[in-house]
Amino acid sequence: MPRRRIAAVPSLVLVALAALVPARLADAQEAIRTPIEWHVLTAGDFEVHYPAEAFLPRAREVAAWLLAAQPRIEKDLDHDYEPRIRVILYRSILEAGQHEADDENAGQLFPVLAGIRKRRIIVPLEASNRSMQRTLEFQLAQIAVQQRLFGRTSLVASIYEYKSSLYPVWVTLGIAASQAGPLEPVEEMLIRDAVLDRALPSLTTLHSEDHLSRHFRYPMLVQAAMAVDWISRETARGSPKRLMHVFDSDLPFPTTRHIERACGVSYADVEIRFSRDLEARFRPEEAREEADGYSRRLGRREQYDRHYELGAVLSPDGRTAAWFEDSAGYFDLVVSDLATGEETRPLRLILHVALDELHARLRGLDWSPDGRSLCFVADRSAEPVLCLLSLDSGLRTVPLHLDDMASPQWSPDGRQLVLVGQRHGYADLYRVDVASGRAERLTADALPESDPAWSPDGRWIACAVETGGQTDLWRISVADGRRERLTDTPHDETGPTWRPDGAAVTFCADPDRIPNLYSLALDAGRLTRHTDVPGGAFAPRWSADGTSLAFTVFRHGRFEARLMAPRESAAPVPAADPARAAIARRYTLAAVDVFEVLPYEAKIRLESVLPTSASLSDVLLRHRFGVDIRYRFRSEGHDIGVEATYTNRILRPDLFIRARANHETDDDETEIVLGAEAGATLPIEAYTKIGASLFIRRIDRSGLEEDDPDPEGTTLESGLSLGISRRNVTRRRENPIGGYAVSAGMTWLTPALGSDLERTTYSLEGKLYVELFHDVVFASRIGFVHATGPDAENLNLKDRVRGYGSRNARGQDVAWLNAELRFPLWRDVAWVDPVQIAILKDIRASVFADVGAISAEENVWFMLAAPIREEWHYSIGATLQFDIYVLQRAYIPIILSVAHVLDDTENAPKGLKLEVLFELAF
Repeated sequence: MPRRRIAAVPSLVLVALAALVPARLADAQEAIRTPIEWHVLTAGDFEVHYPAEAFLPRAREVAAWLLAAQPRIEKDLDHDYEPRIRVILYRSILEAGQHEADDENAGQLFPVLAGIRKRRIIVPLEASNRSMQRTLEFQLAQIAVQQRLFGRTSLVASIYEYKSSLYPVWVTLGIAASQAGPLEPVEEMLIRDAVLDRALPSLTTLHSEDHLSRHFRYPMLVQAAMAVDWISRETARGSPKRLMHVFDSDLPFPTTRHIERACGVSYADVEIRFSRDLEARFRPEEAREEADGYSRRLGRREQYDRHYELGAVLSPDGRTAAWFEDSAGYFDLVVSDLATGEETRPLRLILHVALDELHARLRGLDWSPDGRSLCFVADRSAEPVLCLLSLDSGLRTVPLHLDDMASPQWSPDGRQLVLVGQRHGYADLYRVDVASGRAERLTADALPESDPAWSPDGRWIACAVETGGQTDLWRISVADGRRERLTDTPHDETGPTWRPDGAAVTFCADPDRIPNLYSLALDAGRLTRHTDVPGGAFAPRWSADGTSLAFTVFRHGRFEARLMAPRESAAPVPAADPARAAIARRYTLAAVDVFEVLPYEAKIRLESVLPTSASLSDVLLRHRFGVDIRYRFRSEGHDIGVEATYTNRILRPDLFIRARANHETDDDETEIVLGAEAGATLPIEAYTKIGASLFIRRIDRSGLEEDDPDPEGTTLESGLSLGISRRNVTRRRENPIGGYAVSAGMTWLTPALGSDLERTTYSLEGKLYVELFHDVVFASRIGFVHATGPDAENLNLKDRVRGYGSRNARGQDVAWLNAELRFPLWRDVAWVDPVQIAILKDIRASVFADVGAISAEENVWFMLAAPIREEWHYSIGATLQFDIYVLQRAYIPIILSVAHVLDDTENAPKGLKLEVLFELAF
């Protein structure tokens, strides 16, 4: 399976960093922005910025692809590009993500100013020319879509992005994807599997990708491309050009009317007929055999959502298997005893990966011949390194100073490794001495090699080689570098592995557009088929004795590591694929000699994300604005809060200004708080930051009890806050499912800064999230606040012990502990209202127990020794949460909560306390 991608949207390209980070190297996980000495190549309307002189040949190839695609896309979409289009050529996917990570939300509020950004193409260099070309063509077409649909709106509409928020993303992405060439077999695999499982999402739920998890975003892109292609092929006048014209005509809402205007078919009929055609196309594949019939799954973990089990490999003694397993956003290295099924997890990794970047990970793991070590590729401080994990002595990293690396494989004698190394934009094979870490280049050409595998006798290395947009198998002599071609077909063969007797090579091929496993006998050329699954089978790995074959299968929306005995399938083996030959012709380009190399010094240099004169746009877009709105209805009152924050991210530390307003009513008591805050935060490493701020807030109270310290009137609070926090939390959609957060701070309220009160507050709080089962999460929170000074007795239990309000109990020392079990009731509801304003995605529930202590007389530490006393307060309750997305973009959780206070102290609330909470952030 080559590294293919439908040129995933720039946001996906940058998020999908094919990087593994050892958890024990946590202090080195932060991306380090290494300086890049940029060079500029001009060609027509394009400026190709490449990182060093050695990358000039690769930059010329990229420019040639763009110049060949530009006239076709301009004609198909009826759009003339607004020059100049800047192409940023990065050494690798890892480097692109390292330099672009802070740009994830750039342009969300300012599409007009982001016009410069929208004329920018991000190109991480890859081993596959075919993948790179499709990436370029997709992004080039996406620029046309963005300029046509979003670039001509008024300034006011652009600032608030009203118009672009109403566009159905499946249409805009589908138009661009339709220009990137026919779908690959691996892309069809995703939609085929969803159709067979009757789990294909409706187009109505694909108006935005914001509500989708990372596992679903790439299938959504593929489905969008198929839908636009279907409209062009099956409707009277539908085409990408027609869709562009119709949606550009006026406000693109409602979508139903625009779809019908574009293709002459109603939106409902498009959905019905498109789904029906996919059923007719893929439903016959149900007749294929399921992997359960002849193989067993190696993993034991059951997960609801799509997940990955990658790189399954068998130990030399055949007793153990190892693979990488997706675990709540992390990847665990799993080592399993095949006899007992007992699993150990000696290492946890962070893997930022999307489906289209999986290839390097499907064969990214290998056992040493002695069975005591595993090798794989990870990244450390944003640099790819070779990792050798000894089960006896731990982890050893070997930096080889290559731009990227993948698929390390041990030699039969255990002294050497062979891997794919990427340097100056070209992928070649490297041989690494295990003892010294010295690397020797085995191949040096413009043909991308991948998936190396050492023969049992150590004389040959089999690998996949891409030529003209199509991949075949070769073998290379270790002694003299002599090459021999093993396959020469119009379809792809990838992932070779040697049978233990050395007489055959087993690999993955897609002659009928479904990847499956085959073996080729080297003496007679006989082809044997091992699998015939409807999803796809990849990455075969033999056991040392030849009695078992480990592989990866895609089925029911997930990748599974499996084990089977060698077998031959009765299914026929198609010999040719005319469609593949047509695809390959698109990647044979004539020479284009209209290049001009410009010195970088002629450009304006700002040390920023953009290495060109467009840096000004990037600087402007580093101004971030955010608004949070919260409304809470309670059985004894309500409160509403609004918070607006401006953050300047040009310099370090980040500077921010925040304004707050809060109105709270509790029975007959009212409190209005207006405040402002200004400060700075400084990230000191990947998950830790420190901050300081000055604040002022005016509090107006009315209707309070006579014994309240301030029964009527206004209080002015102003002071200084210092804090430090460390946060490492993994989320599924918007909900935390794993990790921790710790914070500590000090706050001074002082008359010297104009405050009516004088108080010093010290706080410490920690949160922990543990995923017990898939989407079943245990969450806990523990905290402590201590106040000193003349006005110390003003702390309360609100939001610390649920059911208590701000006036039920007060003191100068507070400690609390919360425990909560969160679980889904209904996942992926995907209910959309008739006018497509909102989508209900998930319904979740939780049960909780809170305990807290508050005292006005003695230190809280003394109370901990005697929990049965009036300073202690308890409550239990449950919540029901509805995850809603407005325009499928803005996340709004609606939380219904009921709490019952268990203690019988003087200030304890009575009865059940009901709350309804709405939150919106944008």
